[in-house]
Amino acid sequence: MGTFIAFEGIDGCGKNTQLLNTFRWLNDSGRPVFWLSEPNEAGPIGKAIKAMLRGAISRPADPVEFQRLYIIDRVQDIIAFIKPALKDPRAIYLVERFALSTIAYGMLSGKSADFFINLHEEIAGSHMLWPDLTILIDLPAEVAMQRISEGRSKNEAFEKLEILKKVRMNYLSLVAHPQFRDKITVIDGNRPRDEVFEDVKKVIQKLIHN
Repeated sequence: MGTFIAFEGIDGCGKNTQLLNTFRWLNDSGRPVFWLSEPNEAGPIGKAIKAMLRGAISRPADPVEFQRLYIIDRVQDIIAFIKPALKDPRAIYLVERFALSTIAYGMLSGKSADFFINLHEEIAGSHMLWPDLTILIDLPAEVAMQRISEGRSKNEAFEKLEILKKVRMNYLSLVAHPQFRDKITVIDGNRPRDEVFEDVKKVIQKLIHN
């Protein structure tokens, strides 16, 4: 089976930039490389989630039900795109946001990390696939909000300072969780993009060579 890598972090941390840099870098090496971003707007559920985040349609009143939509969208990605591509042992699949996002943002509801881990297993069953590596790009919430305000005219639902502070702490707390031990690498995102990318490359090279 191929290699599955997720890029995670709060909104504005630079994960999309680093994923695309990584895609181009790996693609130049001749490996089969694929990527997608969650929620996946190619499908109806992902499209609906994005509309909810933008305020175009209402979100479920229960935050757990909102995160359940993400997981259903994720399972469709696993079945339709990720697992088929990873049948090639040389393939690398990159995703922007995956299960760790649902857990970190879902914990805002007061539910534990284990609750959302189990929810993934319950919904996905035997289809569930956890990344071989999660690259967590860490950034202070204040810096993230500044980046977001410079790049958008209107913020999405969770793009508020106090929310991002809590989500950042949730992400960092997951590094030591037994489910993810040795599977998450934290990279300081509060630096120039090129410096961040050099660290991303080092982590991925180590994974591939092992």
